[in-house]
Amino acid sequence: LIEVDQVRLLTDPWYEGYCFNGGWGLRFKNEQAWKKAATATHLWISHYHGDHFHPPTLKKLLALNPDITVIGNNSYNFQMDDSLKKLGFKNVISFKERKAIRLNPDTEIIRYPTTGIDNMLVVRSKSGTVLNYNDCSLPVSTRKKLGRKIGKVDLFLSNFNHAGKLLLYPYPSDEEI
Repeated sequence: LIEVDQVRLLTDPWYEGYCFNGGWGLRFKNEQAWKKAATATHLWISHYHGDHFHPPTLKKLLALNPDITVIGNNSYNFQMDDSLKKLGFKNVISFKERKAIRLNPDTEIIRYPTTGIDNMLVVRSKSGTVLNYNDCSLPVSTRKKLGRKIGKVDLFLSNFNHAGKLLLYPYPSDEEI
């Protein structure tokens, strides 16, 4: 939940259950997640993978927060806004690649696609710039070009998971985590 200038932007919620046909599950319970999600003014999902676009979580969020404004990615290779409407969300704004959307007079967002279906989100406000990098993977030269385009980032958020890592490396204990 990114909170800036009266905007409470929730991204990629997955709060319970499993995804990837039961292959991935959450290791920890976040008792405050639903309470905070219910206060969100906006929702953005970076891409269709189950740990980002999790229908059971989204349906429960819709029941808790039916008036939330949803920002639906509309890309060359997929249209997430249609899928969000099918889940029952009413306030869906179509979000094109590299086109800024103003969430309020002081806050705008713009998304940049990377490989496949992954997307990163830039949130600009009078409070600063947040880059939600998600599962994105870019070559160094591309990161440098994009960095010049985005400019100064005040808060960098990264969430990168890969199930294959569990096969290569022993999973750390709870104490190590």
